[in-house]
Amino acid sequence: MTAPTSSRPNLLVPILVVVLGALVLCGSAGSALWVGLSNSGTRKVQVDSNSVPAVCGLVPADLISRLVPGATAEDKPDVYPTRLQATKGCDAETGYTGDRIAQLRIKVDRYGTFLDYPPREHAKRDFISDKNLAPKLSTGQPRDVAGLGDSAFVAIDPKPVGNYNRAQVNVLRADVIVEVTYSANPSSPDLVAAAAVTVARAVLEKLR
Repeated sequence: MTAPTSSRPNLLVPILVVVLGALVLCGSAGSALWVGLSNSGTRKVQVDSNSVPAVCGLVPADLISRLVPGATAEDKPDVYPTRLQATKGCDAETGYTGDRIAQLRIKVDRYGTFLDYPPREHAKRDFISDKNLAPKLSTGQPRDVAGLGDSAFVAIDPKPVGNYNRAQVNVLRADVIVEVTYSANPSSPDLVAAAAVTVARAVLEKLR
């Protein structure tokens, strides 16, 4: 009498097929889920550092010379370029000699896609964050500036030393944030604020 043949080997084959199929499906679903979470239909936009020009060239030379007499404006390159954000600047200061002290700093940031945030949303989130942080960073309570970019605010140092006053203007336009800080002595809060706004407006007029 022939002994009955064990059915275990025959059962293992479909079981393995089911398990492997499940793993493949899970892997596909996991990949699809990850792609969905990372892309969500958002077209990734990477930033080229060359998309931000030399910043000093965006401001008329006579305006810089009026605000910072005798100073030489110095371009600040994008020191840490990434595909998420390009940052360049322009600095000019008189130093601490003579009767007048003045310093002008301009920073231009152009944004790319960050996670699922397209460039404009990426820039907007940073702009809102800067506005919320202004009172905590001793730059003063932010006040909205009408007619400048998509949105803008100015913050004036609430604790000036003597006649040394400082103001900072932040402007959001599309995927760009322009930040201008101007300080001078002797001066007044309104004058340094107006100067910073004037410089920011000049930058926006030339920046594309």
